[in-house]
Amino acid sequence: MARIWPFTLRHITGRRAAGQRIGGGMIDRERPLAFRFNGELLHGYAGDTLASALLANGHLTLGRSAVYRRPRGLDATVLIERDGKVTSVRANEQELYDGLVARRAVSIFPWIKTAVADPGEVEHVHDHTDVLIIGSGPKGLRRAVLAAESRADVMLIERDFEPGGRLLYEAGSYSGLEAADWRAQMITHLKAQPNVRLYPRTTAIAEDGRASVLLEERVQDHLPEIDPALPVRRLRYIRTAKTELATGQEEIGFVFQNNDLPGIFDLKTALSLVRRYAVQPGERIVLYGNDEIIYALVPSLIEAGVPITSLRAPPVSRFIPAIASSRRAGGITSAVLSCARPAMIRCSGISILIATP
Repeated sequence: MARIWPFTLRHITGRRAAGQRIGGGMIDRERPLAFRFNGELLHGYAGDTLASALLANGHLTLGRSAVYRRPRGLDATVLIERDGKVTSVRANEQELYDGLVARRAVSIFPWIKTAVADPGEVEHVHDHTDVLIIGSGPKGLRRAVLAAESRADVMLIERDFEPGGRLLYEAGSYSGLEAADWRAQMITHLKAQPNVRLYPRTTAIAEDGRASVLLEERVQDHLPEIDPALPVRRLRYIRTAKTELATGQEEIGFVFQNNDLPGIFDLKTALSLVRRYAVQPGERIVLYGNDEIIYALVPSLIEAGVPITSLRAPPVSRFIPAIASSRRAGGITSAVLSCARPAMIRCSGISILIATP
């Protein structure tokens, strides 16, 4: 698991140096998008989320907690203004579109009142399927293909606006293909099957013995203008003969003081920023972990030209030569390969910490 922690730039505006874009990623640089956040005109690209575009523009603190006004990062709740209505979404789930207008949901000052979000029209739909698969990562895609080949009616749901799960940010090979190519092949195959329904922007929010599952579909979050013919949300009550969970692993971060500050990311978020959204997580990076999965982030950062100030990770023999080579080449300033976990982390002057317990 992973965490990224900024120690030095924690002032009230949540800004730091702009110009955080790096090469690569899955964003479409041929389709620039203009949007506003707290009245400021900014720019991103098709394929960005609001959170990744804001980080690329130097915004680190995107909101505040409702009670203690503690700063919140990429997962902060923001308000989207559209056609005179206000809706609340998480910044890392909001798909960027041209003309998007957003602002913080909670002010740092408790006496400043914010607008009340309008949930919009909700449509209720009752449906059924033979197999409901929750999650469209490698496991979910394989299960969907197998179920479809058995002539079962298949419903595959994905919380993200792009199906693929970890295939969107991990490097690897599946059936002799690169992860991105294998993902594209599998999705194209599933979309061609008449007995498969793929629902992106959809979350399973409740279940009753796995025979009945309640889904929430975000129908219009990605549209620049509200379509009066469509609901804003759609609740699907699904009766299914079989429910399969393919939601991946849940990362558990280290417990330490101020571990909720903006800029503390888990490994999934850090890899997504670099490989999917082409955003540099920070200016000076410290990687800290007690599991070998921390090494998955090292080559991505070095290839993107992101300097690693320090690496603390367990000694894994197959990775040691590559780490030593990176140190000689200047990609890593210092490396401590040890299984010991410090009782307290002191990193004065360091912008970012990633930890993977």
